[in-house]
Amino acid sequence: MKKRKPTRRASTHYGPWHVMLASPSKPMQPSRYRHQLTRMHLAMASITSGESPTDEDWRLIADAVNLVETLVLKGVAQDESGLLHDAITAMAEAFYRADQDSARMRLTGPGLAAIRAVLADWGVCLEQLPERTVIEAHIATDRRIAEKLRSYSLGNRAKVVTRFEVQA
Repeated sequence: MKKRKPTRRASTHYGPWHVMLASPSKPMQPSRYRHQLTRMHLAMASITSGESPTDEDWRLIADAVNLVETLVLKGVAQDESGLLHDAITAMAEAFYRADQDSARMRLTGPGLAAIRAVLADWGVCLEQLPERTVIEAHIATDRRIAEKLRSYSLGNRAKVVTRFEVQA
């Protein structure tokens, strides 16, 4: 009888206890999200004006875009202006250009504007949405990205870069 390989669950910062203990009606305390939002803004500054943005900077921006996308997919937030789609496209184009030219990843002007708008929207969501909704969005995003990482392989027309995928 073959020994079964243990399945690995996606690691997530939040768990069921966080969801149960979170307020279903009050927004998250600013002290709980200020650090994350500050790091995302610093990453955006590094990407726009830094000489060589790190992979961590790109991951933080991709996290913001993915979290807002999850809120839109869940129906909690709306993307009336279409800037979320523009931000996703800008990230994908930056990854594609960097892959083709073997150069540093850079965003175009409209892409920068779209990602800035999405980052601002994420800040507004943190200020206004109930704490439980924000935590559930984090968990749903982690699961969604983990599922994409499992379903796509590098030979399956996709290149997976940290937590953001680019389809060729």
